[in-house]
Amino acid sequence: MSDDRVHNLMEKIFPYLDTVETPEKDLLSILAVLQLNPSELSTLRKAEDTEPNPDVYKSQYLTVYHLISHSDKLSIAERMSNTFRALMYTYLLEEKTDFLYEMEPELKSFIPQLILRFMESFPFNAIGQSQWDEERQKPISYARAILPSISLCNHSCDPNAVPVTMTGSSCKTAILAMKPLKPGDEIRISYKPIFYMQNHPDRFEFLKRSFYFECACEPCVKGWEMPDRELDFRFVKPEYLLNKNGAKRKTKKSKLEHEYLKQLEEELQDIKEEVEKRENLVQNLQKVSDILNNLYTQYNSLLPLAQVAQHLFKRILVFIIVGYNSCANS
Repeated sequence: MSDDRVHNLMEKIFPYLDTVETPEKDLLSILAVLQLNPSELSTLRKAEDTEPNPDVYKSQYLTVYHLISHSDKLSIAERMSNTFRALMYTYLLEEKTDFLYEMEPELKSFIPQLILRFMESFPFNAIGQSQWDEERQKPISYARAILPSISLCNHSCDPNAVPVTMTGSSCKTAILAMKPLKPGDEIRISYKPIFYMQNHPDRFEFLKRSFYFECACEPCVKGWEMPDRELDFRFVKPEYLLNKNGAKRKTKKSKLEHEYLKQLEEELQDIKEEVEKRENLVQNLQKVSDILNNLYTQYNSLLPLAQVAQHLFKRILVFIIVGYNSCANS
C-alpha cells in the first residue's frame, strides 16, 4: 500500500489514538498492518499455523510475521490488556476508515490477531533510529523501526556490526561491519552498550529483563571487564598485551609489539584530530578500518587500543552520515 494511503488512514484514527496515549509498539503494529494489501494479509493468515522455514525470509512480510515473540512470558494482565487494545484498534479501523471495507470475513477476523502478534513481537525486534546532535556531540534517538533483515541479527556485547541510519529524503538503515568478517561469520549487533561501556552484571540483567535471554556472548562467558578508566588514547603497557583468547602474555617480542602499537596509537591520534575538524573523513575511515583489521588479526577487543579504534571508527561513520544527510536535506 502506498505511503500516502497509509498516512490518510492513520490521520483518520490518530486523534483517538492520541487521546488514549497509544504506546509506540502499538502504533508500529497498526502501521505494519496498514501497509499490507488483501493478498499479503491472506498469505500471512495461511502462515499462521505453519512453522517458519528458510523460505519465509524471501518475503519481508513473512519475515516480520515470524520475528520472535515472548508472549508466553507475559503476565495474564499484560496479555489481556494487549488483546483488548488490539480489538479496539480493529474497531477504529472499521468505524473510522475504509481499510476493512469489502474485506473477506476471514481476513477481517484475522486483523486483531495480526495486530496483537505484532504488538507482542515488535518490542524485542525494533531497531533504534538516531540523529547526530551537534550541540551535545552525540547521537540522539528519535524513533524505532522494524527492519526485516536487521531485526534478525542476534546480540553480542562485542558486536561485529552496527546499524547506521541515513535520514533525509529517503530514510534508510544499513548494517556496516565493525570488524573483519569471514564467509559464514554471524553478523551480531548490540542491543545495549558494549562491554567496555557498561559492566557485565548490569548488561546481563538488562538483557534478561528486557529481552528474556541470558547473554552467552564471548565477553559475558569469559567475564571481560570494563576498563578502569574512560576510553582515551593512553597507551596499554606491553606486559598487559592480550592474545586472541583474552589471556595476558609477555613474550620476547613485547618490545617490538610495544613499538608497533605505539605507532598505531600515534596514527590514531592524528586521525582523531582530523576527524574532529571533519577533514578527510572517507580516507580516515579506510585508515581506521585497516588498523582494526590488523588489531583484530593479532589481538581481540580487550586490547584498549582496539576499543579506541572501534570507537573512532563509529564516530567517523556518524560524521559521514551527518554530511550525507546535510546534502540530502539541502
